[in-house]
Amino acid sequence: MRSTVAFEAKQGIPYFLGVSGKTTGATHLSLNLIVVPPKGKAEPHTHSEFESAIYVISGRAIHHWGDRLQHS
Repeated sequence: MRSTVAFEAKQGIPYFLGVSGKTTGATHLSLNLIVVPPKGKAEPHTHSEFESAIYVISGRAIHHWGDRLQHS
């Protein structure tokens, strides 16, 4: 599945819709392409219906998590 239209995520960064309940019959799964510019960041948010994973294609990412974002 390839999306050519970017959407503005509630986290404040663009994303391209991939595999999710919105595009397939998937449940508890969401795979999207998110573009984070250099020195960019996503606003803190939660995923209550599924777990999260990050796959970095280029550069590096730091993922903060926990009630107070105390873990990385």
